Amino acid sequence: MQLNELRQLRGTLLRALDDLETLAERNIPSGSWPSLDSPVNVNHEEPHNDPEAQKLSNLIIAAAYQLICLVRDPFATLIDAAGGAVLTAALNTANELNVAEILRESGDEGAHVTDIAKLCRADSDKLGRCLRMLATHHIFREVRPNIFANNRISSLLDTGTPHEMLQHDQLSKFTASTSTCDVSGYVGHFADDVRRASIYHLEDCRTSSDPSAHARTSFQKAYNTSDNLFTWMSDPAHIYEFSRHNACIRATMKWASPESLLQGFDWTSLPEGSVVVDVGGGTGRPMLVLSNAFPHLRIIIQDREPVVRKGIEYLQENYKEALTEGRVSFDVHDFFEPQPIHNAKVYFVRLVVHDWDDDHAIQIIKHLRKAASLDSRLLIADYITPFASRNESPQFHNTIKIISPTSEIPPAPLLSNLGKASANTYLTDLTASSFQFSSIRMCLILSIDAAASER
Repeated sequence: MQLNELRQLRGTLLRALDDLETLAERNIPSGSWPSLDSPVNVNHEEPHNDPEAQKLSNLIIAAAYQLICLVRDPFATLIDAAGGAVLTAALNTANELNVAEILRESGDEGAHVTDIAKLCRADSDKLGRCLRMLATHHIFREVRPNIFANNRISSLLDTGTPHEMLQHDQLSKFTASTSTCDVSGYVGHFADDVRRASIYHLEDCRTSSDPSAHARTSFQKAYNTSDNLFTWMSDPAHIYEFSRHNACIRATMKWASPESLLQGFDWTSLPEGSVVVDVGGGTGRPMLVLSNAFPHLRIIIQDREPVVRKGIEYLQENYKEALTEGRVSFDVHDFFEPQPIHNAKVYFVRLVVHDWDDDHAIQIIKHLRKAASLDSRLLIADYITPFASRNESPQFHNTIKIISPTSEIPPAPLLSNLGKASANTYLTDLTASSFQFSSIRMCLILSIDAAASER
């Protein structure tokens, strides 16, 4: 049975690799997949923007990781999982010390760890251990003993900001006019805030089953606060975490091709000047993709006042014409309050409901339902977390359109959710539960129906 499983995985892996190679020869200018040793070239389109390439990549990742888990000592797999926090800590160290920026300025030949440590004011021995562990996981590369350089993965941490500037103003790391500053923010938020909160998962699981226990989220326990994440970040004392989180949300556009936002709904069907309300839209990067593709729409991005202020600054720095032409505007609004914009053609809710438990999610959607007209549309862009069994995916309510890269059942013996290739879905789900009392999970469909039943 095990030998058969090995052969099945090998067959899936080889077929997907052959198809990816053919696709690369046809669609990539160089005719080959980018080298892991070379930094990302921002002037070249990433191959993952091709939906077919992404689909094949997912198959390869799922088969390769399942094959690894099948052939290696199971104890080694447990060690790998148990030691994940150490790898996260090493990544956080390199990111916060701006190592990627230093190595970009050092050139392709890299820099000795003592020189890197001197520039970022760190202990060279401890920094070297972090970088070597990261290089072992193909984040950075060790060119020669103790000499490190950026590679394809680590180069995404580079914000393009001069390292000397970061020495005096670390906050500028998240306001640089490059999309990679968003990646650094994403990594920083997860490797710092999420990592700290996750330490309390065990305690959270135990107290959640005890009705008499004092209810506090993992985040509240980690930071010894009674505030939720968003209230806590609005305190001026946490401006660094607030700015980093804004960059993190912008970076979620890298989860899939930016054009994926344009799929699943016929935006061309909306008349000239149609209002699209982005509820809890953050600093607005997703809506810029929509506005550039469909300039006939009038997009209003709603969020809390501190976020709106950052969003206006971001657009003025990077996409000023969207503001000056009136295609995109901001509106201060708390989505737990009645929706002030009535009869919009579309109410767009992206990566919001997973942050709140069912009661809060229903409250958000009820406000939208009361503001909507009969031809208004509610579009929700968020995660659905399938089961990890080999059973077929559950059937969703037929009035809800689910668009998912894992909607097809993968070939056996792969998990129906594509395993490792879909890990970010479950990372996001578990992260949401760290910051709230419970995440929305599969209850998303029920919440929509409950809200729609009351006018």
